Amino acid sequence: MAIHSFNILVRFSLVLTGVVFMFRVQAQELSPQLVFETDTLSWWKLDSKANATEGVSWNKATTYLNTGHIRPKAQITVAILDSSFDLEHKGFLSLIWKNTNEIEDNLIDDDANGYIDDSNGWNFLGTKTDGSALGYLTTEYTRILKDFGTKKFDSLASKHKLPYSYDEVKDIYDTSLKESEENVALYKNIEPKYTLAMSVLNKHFETPITAENLKTFKTKDSIIQDYINYATHFFNQGYPYKLFMSEYNDYLKRLKIIVNLRYDNRVLVGDSKYNIKDRV
Repeated sequence: MAIHSFNILVRFSLVLTGVVFMFRVQAQELSPQLVFETDTLSWWKLDSKANATEGVSWNKATTYLNTGHIRPKAQITVAILDSSFDLEHKGFLSLIWKNTNEIEDNLIDDDANGYIDDSNGWNFLGTKTDGSALGYLTTEYTRILKDFGTKKFDSLASKHKLPYSYDEVKDIYDTSLKESEENVALYKNIEPKYTLAMSVLNKHFETPITAENLKTFKTKDSIIQDYINYATHFFNQGYPYKLFMSEYNDYLKRLKIIVNLRYDNRVLVGDSKYNIKDRV
């Protein structure tokens, strides 16, 4: 989780998954920089009722704010929690909060708040070794099965009125585990020949291999043609080699981390789930 800071009338925070960001919003009106350019993937800006699309109602919210319904009288800091954030995004670049009491990248906790070099916030999902963010975490159902037995969990579920039982969690986990294992087996079966084909073909192509130049490449070598046909099949299916390997590695990491009952990402972070006062 990373912390970063906005400026409006009241302080608030939105807890989503694991990162806190901070921004400055100018008093009197919403900054026009918060209204992003329309793009072809703008469904997320739409409203479920007005547009019959399950977006986040961005257009509706910005229209509401810009028409004067909310007129902040002073600048304040607003923390927003999220899973990741681009500190160099042009829409927020001038609004990102700066910790003026911290000297950036000097490896010293200048403001003595327990966090070294928290110039824009803090990454609570960073590793102890180099601070890099964890790209993969165990799922909630994996953690439940790891930490609780049937009786203990069902007792807690009954006490706190949870909408699911241990058996339901186990079914979700088993389904996810099975899907991951089947996908890994499928990709593992294909990968050696696909890798060999691309390795051989890269020696014969002067430019990066695409579906188009695979189609137009001419050869009298039957072995090379077999590799071309093999690679072409996957390119035409929407799986060029880099994408194929990316998805293969993703499924491998799912097995190694996400559905692994023996994996504990808290060890890498240095966080104890039983100590609310510890610093990470």
